[in-house]
Amino acid sequence: MKLEVMRMKQTRVIHVRLGEKCMCCNQVGNEGLHVFKSFICHLCEKEIVGVECEQEHYQHYISNLRDILPSEKHR
Repeated sequence: MKLEVMRMKQTRVIHVRLGEKCMCCNQVGNEGLHVFKSFICHLCEKEIVGVECEQEHYQHYISNLRDILPSEKHR
């Protein structure tokens, strides 16, 4: 068996995406949405959309969403 070696253009930048930390549950995830500089994972997004204002964790989501700040270019 012969292995083929590929030569790649040398750059000084390495991009690695391991996931982002959700602002609501603090878990690292790859799927979700970005609101300004904040990340909300897919599971929390579904929870936020489905939570009723009478439910216990409604206030948790409201306080977390208040922490979202726009970046300088959005002000």
